[in-house]
Amino acid sequence: MDRFKASQTVVSISKTDYILVTNINIPPVYFNQPNLIQLLVDFIRREYLTDFETTLFELSGAYNLKNTTTGHTRTWVGSFSPKQQYTLTPIQNFGRAFEDTLRPFLDLIHLNQSCSNLVGESVWKFDSLISLIINVQARVSVHHPTIIRRGLVRNDGSRTWRRVKEIDLS
Repeated sequence: MDRFKASQTVVSISKTDYILVTNINIPPVYFNQPNLIQLLVDFIRREYLTDFETTLFELSGAYNLKNTTTGHTRTWVGSFSPKQQYTLTPIQNFGRAFEDTLRPFLDLIHLNQSCSNLVGESVWKFDSLISLIINVQARVSVHHPTIIRRGLVRNDGSRTWRRVKEIDLS
């Protein structure tokens, strides 16, 4: 969790299309990196090469939670509740919203306050942030350049499968 990296997964949805999912992991130590937002925008544009009104993103994270009764801690990734979808932002179109949405979450004070409000009614409370996670996804052709370049193609004719590729961004 302490690496600045992206993990890509493709999920087959038909014989001709995949969902390309990219999770970008940003530990707080990278929040003040010069040109971080531009680096992220350039990476996403390079990977998706598509109409960004059809590319979706949301922000979540990896967190340390603390049990207020026992004092035990645990790591939690993603949303806090599958029933209520506690994430930092809702899923939205990449378009122009990405930079404006991301910018406040690169302020650690704002991010910690936002995370503290996510847990809801539980003995588990937000303790600290491990990393901010940007989830990006879009429907792409099986011949999409990123699928081929990253070796995410499966040639056995199977319709349903997953494959993950990790990319170091630091």
